[in-house]
Amino acid sequence: MTFSTTFRTVATAWLAATALHTMAESSDAVIAKAPMIDPQGKLLMRRSFADKLPDYPLINHRGEKVHFFSDLVKGRAVLISFYYTNCEGICPTTNARLSQLRKVLTPMFGRSLNILSISIDPKRDTPAKIARYASMVMSDSVDPDVPDWQFLTGEPATIEALRQFMGYVEPDPEIDAKPSSHSGVIVIGNQATGRWAAAPSAASMDQTVSLIQRIAGWTADQRYAEIYKEVLASRASQEQQAAPAAPAAPAAPTASTILHREPPVLTGRVGDLYGHERNKGEVNLGSLLGKVVVMGQLYTPCPHGSHAVISAMTQLNEKLGSHGDFHQVCLTDRTATNKPEFFRSYAKALGITDEAPWWFLTSEHPDLAGFVHDSLGLREPKPIPQDERLNPLDLYDNDLSLVLIDKKGRVRGRYEVFNPDLAASKAATEQLCADAEQLLGQTASL
Repeated sequence: MTFSTTFRTVATAWLAATALHTMAESSDAVIAKAPMIDPQGKLLMRRSFADKLPDYPLINHRGEKVHFFSDLVKGRAVLISFYYTNCEGICPTTNARLSQLRKVLTPMFGRSLNILSISIDPKRDTPAKIARYASMVMSDSVDPDVPDWQFLTGEPATIEALRQFMGYVEPDPEIDAKPSSHSGVIVIGNQATGRWAAAPSAASMDQTVSLIQRIAGWTADQRYAEIYKEVLASRASQEQQAAPAAPAAPAAPTASTILHREPPVLTGRVGDLYGHERNKGEVNLGSLLGKVVVMGQLYTPCPHGSHAVISAMTQLNEKLGSHGDFHQVCLTDRTATNKPEFFRSYAKALGITDEAPWWFLTSEHPDLAGFVHDSLGLREPKPIPQDERLNPLDLYDNDLSLVLIDKKGRVRGRYEVFNPDLAASKAATEQLCADAEQLLGQTASL
C-alpha cells in the first residue's frame, strides 16, 4: 500500500511526538515499578519451551500469510511483544524501545533476527490497519527487512490462544479483558539453541542488549570461541615446529609497523565478469581497467564477517573515495533478495552515496564463483554443517579477504580484514590502505 507524502510526514511526526511524550512522562514511573533483568539468568525459560510453540496462522503487515513457528520462529533469534494500534499507554514506549534496539542490533545480526509485534485486538487491527501502523513505526528505516520487524494479526481465537500460551495474561479476569492492562514485556528467544528469557520493555538499553546477545549466543566471545581455539592451536604448532636457532618470524603488521612498499604482483590480468549494479544496470569489471580497485565478497545476512568487510571498505571509501582512479566492488550471488533495488536500500543504510566509487554487483553463482576463485585467488565457499552455524542464514564459510587490483588489472594483495584478533583486522585494513595509496601515488595513511 502506498501513502501520500503528506500522510507519512504527519504520521511520522505524530509517532515521534507520541513516543517522546510517553517516554518523557511515564518511562520513569514504569521503570520504577518494572523488575530489573536478573543478572543470574533466573528469568530464563525452560529449554523445551520453543518445542511446544504453536504454529498458528497469522497475517503480517504486508498482507502475507505466515505461520508463527515454522515461518517466524524456527531456527531464528526472535524478539516478541504484544501491542494494539489504539494503545496510548505502554505500546508507544515498547515500540520506541524496539526501534532503538533495531538500530543497535542490525550491525550484529543483519537479517537473522525476527522482531514480532502481535496485536491483541485483532477485531479492530485488520491487515490494512496494521499496515498503516507499521509504516508509521518503521518510517525512519530505509530497509524494513534489516532486521525483519513484522506486525501481525489474525483470527481472534487464534490470537487469544497465542497470547495465553505466551503468558501475556493477568490473573484477574476483569483486568485481563482490558487491552489497556497488558504489560510491556519483550520475550527474547533463540529456538535453534533452546534459550529463552523475558525482559521488561522499560529496562535499560545496556541490560536488554546484553541479554539479547547472551540468549542469542552471538556475543563476541561466543561467536569467535572456536576460531580463537584454532588460532591458538595453530600458533602453538608453529612454535613447536620452529627450529631453536631459526630467526623469529617477522611480526604481523600493526598500526606502527605498516610496510611502506611497492605491493608485489601476484597474478597477471584478472578475467572479466558481467553482472548488475544497484545504479548502473548491467556492467562488467573489465570497464574498471585503469583504476586501482578493491574487491570483496559480500553476504548481507552474515552478522559477523561481512560486517567486517563493509567496515574496512567504508574506511577506504572515506579515505580514498575522492581519488578519481580509486574504485571498490562488493561481489554477491544474484538471488531473489539480492537485487539492485535491495542494494540501493542497503547502501543507503550504510551511508554510501550514489556518487561513491563503490559498486554492489550481483552475478550468477557459477560465474561469480569461478571469478572469485580463478581470478581473485580466494578459496571456494565451504558449506557450514548445520550444528555449527551461528544462525540459520550462515550456510557457507566464505573467504572474506579483500583483494587489491592495480591499474593493469593485476592482483597486488589479499588482506584478511575479518579476523578474530581485532588488532590483526585493523592492521590488515591499514596495510591495504597503504598499499592502495602506494599504487595511487599517495602517501597518506589510514
